[in-house]
Amino acid sequence: MEGLLAAREQWLNAFLAADVPLLKQIEADDFIAVSETGIETRDTRYAAIVARCEAGRWLKQSAEVQDIDVRVVVRGDLYQVVGRSQVIAKGSVIRDLYINELWGNRGGRWQVLSLHLCEASTPDALSEAELVKL
Repeated sequence: MEGLLAAREQWLNAFLAADVPLLKQIEADDFIAVSETGIETRDTRYAAIVARCEAGRWLKQSAEVQDIDVRVVVRGDLYQVVGRSQVIAKGSVIRDLYINELWGNRGGRWQVLSLHLCEASTPDALSEAELVKL
């Protein structure tokens, strides 16, 4: 399990740094990311990262990921990382996310197979109109 957590930290840091060559090593060939913006394959994801970097619209060097409540669930030979994480820059939360990652050890190397994330909403952040709908 420690190998998984080390690989995950390396993967998160590679994402924050827009290190596409390292992401390609850690993300499986059939990696898929699902978010509020849609479904991305590896190639579409990497192209979007490169484009945002070239446009100067990528995360700042001060950005970091902080796990708020994350746990690992063993599912046979796969490992599911689920919970809530925040992206923080200069002391401020810039993204508050629920995450669901699927990891596997392929040939002695940890790889992330899929990622599902969405913005987290807390009761404090909901408007009164939204609360009425609950």
